[in-house]
This record gives sequence, structure tokens and C-alpha cells, in this order.
Amino acid sequence: MKLTKSIRLFLITLIINYGLFAQDTLTVMHYNLLNYGLPAYGCDNSNNNPDDKDAYLRTITMDVNPDIFTVNELRTESYDSSPANRILENVLNIHFNPPYKRAYITNLSGSHIINMLYYNSDKLILYFEDVIPAYRDINVYKLYYKSIDLAENQDTAFITCIVTHLKSSQGAENEAIRAEMTISIMEYIETHDPGGNILMMGDFNVYTDQEEAFQNLVNPENEEIKFYDPVEAIGNWHVNEDYAGYHTQSTHIIYNDCASSGGMDDRFDFILLDKSLKDNLNHFGYVSSSYVAMGNDGSCFDQALLNCENAELSNDMVDALYYMSDHLPVILKLSIDQSPAIGVPENVFKKYNVICNNPVKETLHMEFVNGGSDYRTILLLNMCGNIVLKAKVNSYNNTIPLGNIKEGLYILRIVDTKGWIESKIIVIL
Repeated sequence: MKLTKSIRLFLITLIINYGLFAQDTLTVMHYNLLNYGLPAYGCDNSNNNPDDKDAYLRTITMDVNPDIFTVNELRTESYDSSPANRILENVLNIHFNPPYKRAYITNLSGSHIINMLYYNSDKLILYFEDVIPAYRDINVYKLYYKSIDLAENQDTAFITCIVTHLKSSQGAENEAIRAEMTISIMEYIETHDPGGNILMMGDFNVYTDQEEAFQNLVNPENEEIKFYDPVEAIGNWHVNEDYAGYHTQSTHIIYNDCASSGGMDDRFDFILLDKSLKDNLNHFGYVSSSYVAMGNDGSCFDQALLNCENAELSNDMVDALYYMSDHLPVILKLSIDQSPAIGVPENVFKKYNVICNNPVKETLHMEFVNGGSDYRTILLLNMCGNIVLKAKVNSYNNTIPLGNIKEGLYILRIVDTKGWIESKIIVIL
């Protein structure tokens, strides 16, 4: 398919204004935040103070600078958004520019803790979200990379993060629940076919690789959808010094009514790769030796993090990791075979608090972040000002097929019931 004159002009403008950059790398971090937000069980202001945790998490994220940051144990009551927004306002967007954005809150299971995804909006756009119903919500986030190659090559680099927090504790009943959750994940992948580039991330709460929940991920009947451990440290992790460098829990040796006790002797937290990421088959590839359990240099077996050598970490960082959570974050890097471009923006309609995908291919997705009751009219105009599409949308999630609209630059316009108008330029591929 050839590029239209308008897209060629658009690309020339991008190159003039922003330059042509080298290939990029994404930093990915997953972290169990230990009841971040509201009190729960024995976690209160004395042993899990939110203000203190904000400061600790700022120290950690400033060091890592993650492009994709997924979390477990974000506290929520009903659909209250304050803990999720608190991380944006008090942690990530204090020191980073451009600002991070977050996904929607979901809690179909009615749990007291939820998952969340934060992402660097300069590099990534959140394209799609879904929920796999389970004991706790399993969240599916599909993002794509902002690249100056996007319009030229018409080959979007998508990456999908599946974030789960499997049932905790030992025992047959808990293991069965964990197994059911991972069965649901693999069935979803097989049914929905996200298209590769899948990161399987979360607190798995498994004690050994032989547990059914873990085997469902790394040894499924369908070999095409199996996941791989980036560090190939598969085994019986529980209280096993052979895996001392991979343990992520617990940073504490003594129970304090909130953080788990026992020292560093379990590998609960993972980021697994699908085949396309492991073998660099589709734009993204795992950067060799980049996977780490942050703060664990192998000297911490069965100890509290404060008692370890941790020669490569400052005292402030050790304190932050210890007091922030009873888990350590896991981190890896992904290479991208495309060049970054600030000039292909995510369309954010500030007046209406709505986002949409841009560039657009076949289908326009619009998400009104704060909802509302008004229906709006969507107009798509060509660069001559002629209306080529008109649609009514509600105040939540909308999918608008574009039919046979030709590639090029268009004006996307929102008109509400009061006649207020806001417009953005989008690219249709």
C-alpha cells in the first residue's frame, strides 16, 4: 500500500520537528506493593504508612525509570480510584516528564486488592484492555509503541501484558484456585489470540515449578502459547539456597502484622516471555541478562533485606525496598526494532477526558475516562473539511469501524449535547 501525499508531508514534518532517533529499549517492572493505599488486615499507618510508601516508591521508580510498570496489591474499595491516582500524582509524575498514564480500574471479583498498569506515554499508547474473570481479576493490557516508522511501514509494534495475582498460601485448595486461574489465562490466549509479544507478569505465589498453576503456563498442551522464564531458573524455589539470587519474598524476617516473615526464600514474582519475545520474532525482543529481582544480589538467603550485603545498592535504596513491601520488584528490558517518535501523539481530549488510538487502522477506539451521562457526536472530516463519518457514542468505551475510509490525515471532532467542540488530527493507515 502506497503512502498518500498527506502522510508523506506529515512524516516530513515529524522528522524536521523531532529528528530521526535510533532504535529504542523499554524497561519493564512488576511489583507487589503490599496493600498500597487503604488499610487492610494488620496493615495500618504505623507499619504501612501511605506517605512513607510514596517516598520509598519514588526512590525505587526514579532509579529504574520503568516504561511499563505493573503492580499487584493496589488497595481499592468498590471502584474508588484514589490509590491508583495517588501513584500517578505522588510518585511517578512528580519527577518524570512526560507524565505517566494508567489503565482503568477493574474489580469484577470484588477483591480488596487489584492490579494496575502504568506506562510512559511518551513511548507507548494503551490500545486495549480486558479482564479475565477469576478469583481475583486477571488484567490484559495491550499497548503499542510510538514510532516514527509507524505510518511509513504500517506495521504497529504491539505488546500485551497479562497481570495476575494468584491465590496465596500452601495447601491443596489454594493450589487448585491458582491452577484454575492459569487455566483461564491460557484459554483466553488461545481463544482471543493477542498476536504474540505477551508478557505474563505477577505474584504467582507458587512454591515450585511442578505446581499445576505454573506448569499450565510453561508446559501447556498447545506449545505455541507457552511461556518461558528469561533466566531459566526453573525448580523448587522454596527455601532453596540454589535459587538465592532469584527469590523475591520476603524482605522481612519478622512478622510485623503486615509484611510477611521468613526472609528471602521464595520466588513468587515473575515476568515470563512468550516465544515471540524470547526469540525476537515481532519487533520486540528480550535483552539478554537484563532480568533481575531488584535488591537481591544472592547474599540474602533466609535473611531480611536490611541484613544483607547489597554492596551495589545505597542505604537509601535498601531502606526503600525493605519498607515499601515484603516483595522485591522484578525488572527486565526489551529491545525494539523501531525508532521512537514523540511526534505521533496519543489523542487526549482534555475537555472530555477521553483517549483514542492514533494512528488508526480499521477501527477507532474511544474511552471516556470519567464517564458521564451525555451522548456525543463524533465527526471525522478530511483535510478539505468534508465529513466522511458521523457516529453517536456513549460516555464510556466505544468501537467505531472505519469501513472503506482511505488512508491519510483526518480531523476527529467531538461535539457534545451543549454544542461544545474539540478536535484532534489523526492518521488513518
